[in-house]
Amino acid sequence: MNKIVFIGWGNVAQHFAKQFQILGFETTQILTRKTKTPFASIQQISELDHAADVYFIAVPDDQLIHVANSLPTLQGLVLHCCGSKGKEILSKQPRHGVLYPLQTFRKESSVELLGVPFFLECNNDFDINTMKEWVQKWGGNSYELSTDQKQKIHLAAVWAMNFSNAMYVISEKILQEIEIPFDIFKPLLHQALKNAMELGPIHSQTGPAIRKDENIMEQQSQQMTEELEKKLYLAISKIIQENA
Repeated sequence: MNKIVFIGWGNVAQHFAKQFQILGFETTQILTRKTKTPFASIQQISELDHAADVYFIAVPDDQLIHVANSLPTLQGLVLHCCGSKGKEILSKQPRHGVLYPLQTFRKESSVELLGVPFFLECNNDFDINTMKEWVQKWGGNSYELSTDQKQKIHLAAVWAMNFSNAMYVISEKILQEIEIPFDIFKPLLHQALKNAMELGPIHSQTGPAIRKDENIMEQQSQQMTEELEKKLYLAISKIIQENA
């Protein structure tokens, strides 16, 4: 049985421990400061098992370079899953690469990998082909891209997912002021995403900004109680109009 070590034990690592188990991997160690894990855990890099087949680094982006530089030279395949960094930060390892899934993960909910794009980088053909086999067994789709291309995808994903979710937070806060639950937006958001996928984002835009309804825009901006949110409302409205 192949052995895998996880460096970091957050949302991504906890999900992929299950996915690698499906592939027949045994998780032999988890390097983490968390007190409880379902596998043997260590707290120091010096305690790493040097006999593992794969080392999967799943730490916050701002910790990745430090972790990469702290690792000893390992014979197994060393991977990170960060969208904003390339494989070169692991270049001191004989076998290294990137396995970046374009998906959001929360340990509180299961995530289906069927159809999920995986963007791969690797320093050798054998390991990249192995990663493609993993993705195929998970039901995902694999793509080989340059670091620059992957970083652009990550930036686009921040706009499409993280920023849109921040808008949901503001929307929910407005609804809470009148004691209305956020789930009333389920049909609206479902249809909005359907339109964006089928028609394209530009052609599916609706609302007062695209209609250039200045009266409604002024009224709504005045309803915003936070100055930063008011500026954001006006800035996004301007972006919508400029892209129309």
